[in-house]
Amino acid sequence: MPIDRIRQAVADVGCGAIASHRSAAFLWGLIPEPSVADLIVPRAHRPRPRPATEIHRPRALDVGEISIRAGIRCTNPLRTLADLGAVEPGWVDAALTAAAVSRLVSPSAAAAALERLSVRGRLGLGPLRAALADWPCGIDEPDSELEVLMGRCSKTRRSPDSYFTRSSRDSRSTLPMPLVASLSRPMGMSTTRLDRRSRATGGGMPPSLRQVGS
Repeated sequence: MPIDRIRQAVADVGCGAIASHRSAAFLWGLIPEPSVADLIVPRAHRPRPRPATEIHRPRALDVGEISIRAGIRCTNPLRTLADLGAVEPGWVDAALTAAAVSRLVSPSAAAAALERLSVRGRLGLGPLRAALADWPCGIDEPDSELEVLMGRCSKTRRSPDSYFTRSSRDSRSTLPMPLVASLSRPMGMSTTRLDRRSRATGGGMPPSLRQVGS
């Protein structure tokens, strides 16, 4: 089992080793199973090299940045997101979304942690900074990855923010009408041609989009 492999790597290195970077991100459910076990050890400790294990000796690691997941000591979600960019920058964006949807980390908390860690002169924070800059405004506790995706699409198209409402019976999204129109328009077809075709067929938007846009 992948978790057992991480647990064994921590035990083999010993001397206060904790799972970090990719290993911690996997334990928190933020990324797929990595091929390498990342461990943080005290700077004075120099364990012998081990296959598929990468050792890290950061200048600082606060006690509050250490947690336990699946019975394994590891960095907490905030610290994990900050560290992940140093080894897998391409995974940070998706990891931030997963952390926000699962309520492990809010984007506002990640932004505050980024400012605090930047003072220390840490490396690898660029990917997290970029992911936060691309985060849709007003969505600090998303209910799904789709909500984040639509918020980013709305932000890119410079249309009004997406509003997502939840009822007791179902979960529906209300999209900005300019965005709905652009999504429903076939590739290469102008708005005028689409209107003519809609009047001719008596349709308008597809049923699924009419329900969302109503």
